Amino acid sequence: MNLPFEYSAKYLFLLLIIILLFLSENSSGAYKESIFKKAQIQKNHPKFIQELSKKILGEDNWLIQEKLLVGRMSSIHNGNQLGNRVFEILGLASIAKRLERKPAFLLQSDPFNEPVIHQLWATLMYFPNLLDGFFLESEPMHLDNYHYLDDLGWEDVVYRLGFSESTIDLSQYLLPITFREKDNRICVHLRRGDFKEFSAKFSFIVNALEFITKREKLSNYGITIFSDDSDYVKKTVETDEYSKFKGNTWLPRDGHPIHLVWSFISHQCTHILITNIQSTYGFLGAYLAGRNASIYFNPELHWRHPVPTPNWWIPVFL
Repeated sequence: MNLPFEYSAKYLFLLLIIILLFLSENSSGAYKESIFKKAQIQKNHPKFIQELSKKILGEDNWLIQEKLLVGRMSSIHNGNQLGNRVFEILGLASIAKRLERKPAFLLQSDPFNEPVIHQLWATLMYFPNLLDGFFLESEPMHLDNYHYLDDLGWEDVVYRLGFSESTIDLSQYLLPITFREKDNRICVHLRRGDFKEFSAKFSFIVNALEFITKREKLSNYGITIFSDDSDYVKKTVETDEYSKFKGNTWLPRDGHPIHLVWSFISHQCTHILITNIQSTYGFLGAYLAGRNASIYFNPELHWRHPVPTPNWWIPVFL
């Protein structure tokens, strides 16, 4: 069937637009040679994001000490186009500037975030300065940053995490009264499990206890060790290495829920040792104690990012 001329022209024009769009997506040159293509995002995503981050922020871009305002790029997830993406990025940058934060996107490689990564890179092709000053992270990142707690203030954090009376009462029974009646109660938090090579060696705990007891000139003290690996702790306190402190040590009941540990540490301990401050369990337990306890920590052991701590916490360099 022969179409009238005006319809044929419309179809030809539409076909031309489709061809141009296809060519723009598959053109040769700089687009094909981009970092995005070289990194092969599906297979080597973290490397790609590091390349992209260095392009935007320079080499020193892993500044976890910064206060961040994190966006999720909902405009991309909702299927919006370039204008919406640009407005969202500018909006996040504006709010972050007003709040004196660094704008950030967390770009873990998963089906949910792949469209964001693709479109962010495409957007930079047009506006290379658009993400200037943004923090980009390719690994899962939690907002377990002391700066955020500091902004709330200790009183507000304690209010929001105020324990119920039943929790406080139950937490006492994690350890016997013979421990709770000691004048000085040293609580050690040892995270193992998923920390693997970032878990403190038991020799650090022994040496840190030596340091704390001598520095504080402690007498009539008791020691307890909270850990997610109670079998390891039970075995290790029986070794010769720990023999000096064995008579002063009481271990908590097995199977205790973490909120009881937080309650016990914050209400019952006079001295606290955190073997890895990147454990939220240990960090929050000590933080809730505030200045009611002397808090010691290992400053050397963390993941990739140093973790800021309250200035009254005492680092243990051994």
